[in-house]
Amino acid sequence: MLEIAANLFKQEVAWEELQPAHYRVEPQRIDVAGIEAAAELIAKAENPVLVVGNRATHRGLAADVQELCELGKLALVTTDYAKG
Repeated sequence: MLEIAANLFKQEVAWEELQPAHYRVEPQRIDVAGIEAAAELIAKAENPVLVVGNRATHRGLAADVQELCELGKLALVTTDYAKG
């Protein structure tokens, strides 16, 4: 369900048209150093928690997330679209 304030549709909104280059993601190389740094921080954490959007399940990543949590001894929290 989506709730929208009744007066929202009466407001004027400033509009700025964006070209696709401003919102489309370009393929990027895997940040190996960043992954290593994140793994190091997780390993040093006292009570690490992994927050994963529920779409990970829809994309077939449930087994990978489970394995990551088991290997890293991570608590897991799922949330809508990884927002929380």
